[in-house]
Amino acid sequence: MSALRPALNVLLDDLDDEGKLDDTDALFEAFSSWAAETGRPLYEHQEEAALAILSGAHTIAATPTGSGKSMIALSTHLASLAAGGRTYYTAPLKALVSEKFFDLISLFGGRFNRWLQHRPVSGIVVLRRRLRRGSSSRGS
Repeated sequence: MSALRPALNVLLDDLDDEGKLDDTDALFEAFSSWAAETGRPLYEHQEEAALAILSGAHTIAATPTGSGKSMIALSTHLASLAAGGRTYYTAPLKALVSEKFFDLISLFGGRFNRWLQHRPVSGIVVLRRRLRRGSSSRGS
C-alpha cells in the first residue's frame, strides 16, 4: 500500500470488494498484516484484544503506557466501520485530541472517504472530554 493513500480505508475497500467485511478472520488477518507491514507487528495482548473486538466482544485493555492501546483502538475503529457503525475517541487534552484526529484522517482518509462520508451513520468522532474543576476521574 502506498504511504500516500490512507491504508486502513484501502484495507476496508479491499475486504468489501471481496465480500469479507463480516468475516472476523479476514478482518483480523488484514489488520494484523497491515500492522506488521507498518513495522508494528501486534503483541500477544493486542492480538487477543483485536480478535475479541472484531468478534463483537466488549473489551477492556488495562496495560501500561506505551504498550499499544492505540493499536487496539484502531482495531475497534476498523471493526465498527466494517459493520457500518460509529466509534468515539475521547481524550482530556485538546492537543491529544487534535493529534489523534489528524492521525485517524491519515489512516482512514478524509472527508471524501467512502467509509466516513457515504455511510451517514458511520464514522469516527474525535472529542475532547472536559473534566469539571475539582472532579477526579478516580472518584472520591
